[in-house]
Amino acid sequence: MKRQRLMNSIGSCFSFLRIRREERWPVIVTTLILLFLTGLVIYHYYPLFSTPMRGTWGVFPRNYHVSGFDALIYTMVSRWNTFYTIVMRHPLLAFLLYPLSVVNDGLFALTGVNCVQFVVAVPLLFCSVYSFVFIYRIFRHVMGLQAGDAWLLSAFGFSFAFILLSAIVPDHFAFSLFFITLTLYIAGRQMGRSDGKGHISLLVEYLLFFFTAGLTLTNGVKTWLAVLFTNGRRFFTIRHLLLGVVLPAVFMMQFSQWEYRTFTVPGEIARAKAKAKIEAKKAKDGVPPKKAPGKSKKDGKPISDKGFLQWSDISTSRSKTVVENLFGESIQLHQKHLLKDVHMGRPVFVAYDHWWNYAVEGLVVLLFVAGIWFGRRQRFLWLLMSIFLADMVLHLGFGFGINEVYIMATHWIYVIPLAMGYLFKSCQDKRSGLRYALRGLVLFLTSYLYIYNIWLITKYLIM
Repeated sequence: MKRQRLMNSIGSCFSFLRIRREERWPVIVTTLILLFLTGLVIYHYYPLFSTPMRGTWGVFPRNYHVSGFDALIYTMVSRWNTFYTIVMRHPLLAFLLYPLSVVNDGLFALTGVNCVQFVVAVPLLFCSVYSFVFIYRIFRHVMGLQAGDAWLLSAFGFSFAFILLSAIVPDHFAFSLFFITLTLYIAGRQMGRSDGKGHISLLVEYLLFFFTAGLTLTNGVKTWLAVLFTNGRRFFTIRHLLLGVVLPAVFMMQFSQWEYRTFTVPGEIARAKAKAKIEAKKAKDGVPPKKAPGKSKKDGKPISDKGFLQWSDISTSRSKTVVENLFGESIQLHQKHLLKDVHMGRPVFVAYDHWWNYAVEGLVVLLFVAGIWFGRRQRFLWLLMSIFLADMVLHLGFGFGINEVYIMATHWIYVIPLAMGYLFKSCQDKRSGLRYALRGLVLFLTSYLYIYNIWLITKYLIM
């Protein structure tokens, strides 16, 4: 009896992973699209990346070039390690990847091939597909949209260039999107409870913060915002501020410091000694030392060169960033300098080749603004806007990552289709031409973005 209760309890914990009947076809279509793109990435890099790894970083950073995304996950899964940038901004990422490293080591022992691309592709695909599912469920069960409209808007969001790319590149963004959309789904369901007693418990808050902040430190703020908008004034009680905010924040900072001292520093010392030996031998042989590379002009001018302020940027144009990168490259790729890295030849700002690219961008922004207007009285919409504002302060205000802001799109861009859900909701009970025109417009944009972005990604990886 106790065993049965335990099994039922475990089953209920993972019931949110069950794909419901009405979700099957949208999930199948999305999975097939992402499988196709994943196959292209594996095809493109397999000849190099399937060989045994050499050196600290392996073959990955030198040879992996997709729009500035890092290949550190390939490095860590091939030979588990944790590095300074991972510790400071993604404190739990290395530990969450450790099981994948064990699996990859086992496959290598059996086959003699580095199967890292396949090992990493599985959780990337899982997290991306379920992110689609959670967004679909928000439309259906939080906003109350019809199934067809929910499917259309979910597909629209996943047609964005850097949603598609984040699902197939070996970086943390697909993992982050999974936990952010799960957080929003939980918050939305609790806000919509008919008895008015919806709230996020402290245990659930801990778990969500553990994964959102652990994968990307700043995303922990999104968990706190979800709790704030769901629990209301209870968020500001002394008990919650101490246990729900201060305690997990201190834990994450202390854990980062421990991780850095225990795993990162010894590796840095070993690499520094090895480098010193090489430089000493070169000096003995009369070889002049290489000049250390300075800070790239494309990184912009920081507020300060110390601490976290070194990642700020106060000189890069905000207006060009918004047009060409934030609402541009994030949604539809540029034809010139296709998927190139700003640190390897791509200018910070690239113009589109055709006027209609800007027309599409303008339509998406107008639909986004219209969705905000029609949802302005909805608490869930203001949770979405607070998340959007937090990321805009980080990127456009502080300037973090502003020279390649599109890479961070998965942290906020889901807000666009979700806000548009309220525009669809306003037309749902009206049998008017406006309702069908709106559906037709979004269907056109979705079809165009899928064809346009997938064609350019395919062109880059094959041609």
